[in-house]
Amino acid sequence: MGLRHLCPASMREEAKVADRSTPAAEEGTRLHELTARHLAGEEVDASTDDLTLIERCHEFAHRKANHGGSVYIEDTFPCLFGRWGTVDFARIAVKIFTVEDWKFGWLPLSRAEATFQAYDYLFAVAEACGLDPRDGTAWIYQPRLKREYRAVIVDVDEARAIIKKTLDDANAKDPRYNPGEHCARCNACGDCPAALAQVEELATIAPVDRTAKKKDVEAAIGAEVETWTPERLGKYTRLLALYEAALSVIDRKMKDYLRSDPSLEAVLGYRLKESERRSVTSTAGVYQALMGELPLGDFLKCSKLSVPDFEKYIRKRDGLAWKDVREKVDALIGEHITTETTERKERVK
Repeated sequence: MGLRHLCPASMREEAKVADRSTPAAEEGTRLHELTARHLAGEEVDASTDDLTLIERCHEFAHRKANHGGSVYIEDTFPCLFGRWGTVDFARIAVKIFTVEDWKFGWLPLSRAEATFQAYDYLFAVAEACGLDPRDGTAWIYQPRLKREYRAVIVDVDEARAIIKKTLDDANAKDPRYNPGEHCARCNACGDCPAALAQVEELATIAPVDRTAKKKDVEAAIGAEVETWTPERLGKYTRLLALYEAALSVIDRKMKDYLRSDPSLEAVLGYRLKESERRSVTSTAGVYQALMGELPLGDFLKCSKLSVPDFEKYIRKRDGLAWKDVREKVDALIGEHITTETTERKERVK
C-alpha cells in the first residue's frame, strides 16, 4: 500500500512481472515461515544468522504486543475494498490490539510506506474482529536493520479515504509514475519505463567512454557539475536518489546471475566472494570471560561506548522524556563527551 501511494503506476508494472521470483523474495518467505513456527512454540532448524533474525522478531513481538488475549500468526484477513492481506503477528486483548509486520530485507522503508501498510492491517484486523481501528497499534519491524515504525489511526474516515484514493489512483486508466528511492522496493524496477528513462538520463551529465578510468570519469563529471545552476543541481539530486535505488536492484540481479553461473564473471566484470563479519553478542559476557586476564583499562580500550545507546539506557532507566535525557547525560558524563558539528542535506518537503 505504501508503494502504491508513492507511485500509483507501480501496481500495474508489478502485475506485468507477477510470476517473477527472486532469491530475496524466496528468502523473505522462508524467514516468515520459520519465524511463525518459532512463535508458535516449534523448534526450527535454521542457521545462526537466521536464528538471530527469528529471535529478534520473537522478542519484538512479545515486547510490543499486549499480554493475554487471542494471538494470530501469519493469518489472512480481509482488507478494505475487497482485498486480502496476511498479518505476520497480531494479539487482541479485549478491545486493545496490536498488529506487526516483519520486513527481512536490507533496504530501509520510508515512513510513508510503513504508515500506509500499517493502516491497511489495522483496518483489516479491526473489521474482522469487530474492533475500533483507533484502539490498535501497528508496528512494522526490520530485524536486519533493527528499525521499527509505529502507526495508529486517529481519524478513521480520513485514513479510510486515503487508502481509497491510493487504490483509485493505482487503478486509474493512466496511473501516475513517480520514480524515486522507493523504486528499489518495486519488483518491476528493472523493467519500469519511467524508472529506466530517468536513470538513463544520468548518463548525459558528462558522456565518457565506458572503458575510461574512474578518476577520469570523476574529473569529467566534476567539471560539468561546476557549471550547473541551482535549478539543474536540484533536478539531478533527485535523479541521483533514484540512481542509488537502481544500484541496489542492479547489484541484486548481478548476484543472482553469478550464483546461477559463476562463469559469467568474465561478462559482468565481477565475481562473488564470501566474507564474514565477526561481532560480539554480549559485552558483559566478554568481560566476565576475560576477568583476570585483561585489565579493565585495556578492556575499555577495545570497547566503544555509544552516546546514543547510553542516552537510550538513561531514558529507559529513569523514564525521562527525550528533551530531558541529554541534560541528564551531560551531567553524568559530559566531560568525557566530545561533540562535532557537521552539515548534512535534509529533503525539503
